[in-house]
Amino acid sequence: MTTEELADALASARLPQADVVAALPGTVEESRLEFADGATYFKVILHGGFGPEILHFVRQRNRLIAIPPGAEGRTRIASDLELSVRSADAALAYVQWLLDTTAVGSFRRVESVGEVPFVRTTPAEKNLRARIDELGAELERKIEPPRAEALGSAFVVVQDAIAARRLVRYTVKVSKLGLATIEETAIVRDLPVVYSQYDVAPAAESVAPIVARVPGAAVEGTVTLPERPEAPQPKPRYQFKTSGRIAPPDPPAAVVYLEDGSAPAARSALKRGQVTQLDYQFAPGLLPVEKGTVVIFANLDDEYHNVFSNSAPKRFDLGRYHKEEKQPELTFDQPGLVEIFCDVHDHMRGEILVLETPYFQKTGPDGRYRLEGLPAGRHLVKAWVGKQTVWERSVELRDGETLRVDFP
Repeated sequence: MTTEELADALASARLPQADVVAALPGTVEESRLEFADGATYFKVILHGGFGPEILHFVRQRNRLIAIPPGAEGRTRIASDLELSVRSADAALAYVQWLLDTTAVGSFRRVESVGEVPFVRTTPAEKNLRARIDELGAELERKIEPPRAEALGSAFVVVQDAIAARRLVRYTVKVSKLGLATIEETAIVRDLPVVYSQYDVAPAAESVAPIVARVPGAAVEGTVTLPERPEAPQPKPRYQFKTSGRIAPPDPPAAVVYLEDGSAPAARSALKRGQVTQLDYQFAPGLLPVEKGTVVIFANLDDEYHNVFSNSAPKRFDLGRYHKEEKQPELTFDQPGLVEIFCDVHDHMRGEILVLETPYFQKTGPDGRYRLEGLPAGRHLVKAWVGKQTVWERSVELRDGETLRVDFP
């Protein structure tokens, strides 16, 4: 069922809304907004395909308005939804709902500095907490708390948010009929990120478990990395305007993994990753994942990308898509190296290394790594440095002990 068919079904149904939704392949969560004319917001979660699809609607009297993500959704609501906003608090609530509902990618309201991603580093860095506190203090001075005030016949709302690794300030003017004009200003353009070994940016409160020691054996050491190759020169295949800077590709890195380690259930559950198209590069440029991982290909640039691969473990072509469209996902269910490219920008190169083990880590630019929580016994530790270079060492692991293994 398409979004349009769903909207028609809900709008024309004479049954109560809950009965209509119960007949659809999904569930509904409804949140009533306290506006004077009784507008009702709800979202429908449709399960299937690569994961749940969330559809947003506002029902007002006999009209049903579908809310697309991003700026298009904000514009549609501002022009189509007629409601009364009679106080600064109501204006603030309306704007927060509007931004939340049209969220794309990593967009969210900033209510404290603890929600902001910080510095990219390795899990083994001992002063990670101190570094987070230092950067947090810097950002604390830049983040303004949400506020709203009356200005003539309208209300002005200021709301900070994280969107696409930027700290963005939204200045919104809301009329008493609920019509909103939004001005977007980037306060910080490139927020650094904390990465775990799965290349997923955790919330600040999740950082401590990443650097804490875990039960089992451990292996740590250094991998000798190759020299940084000369970056391919940007040569767009199509005449699209490059609206921002072109970032340099990631520095060389290796992936160290335990080839024959069996996976505890808790670790096997971490099977989601993301390759972002940001500043006309893939980030990360190298993503190691466990077999069966779902990878999201998020476009955060102001331009179309077209990610594809001709590699045997996963041949695909995602077609052109923009950052405000639904971001595609793929399941990587065959082990091996998947080289990815962009059909629009042929300088963009990336790699996804699909492994049959949950015990792996990508090194930092200095080649250092640490694998923890490993099962005791004799195992093979490998260091993947490139499609032509894989080093290996046979090791005997013991619970509670750390073994030093350098490559080569």
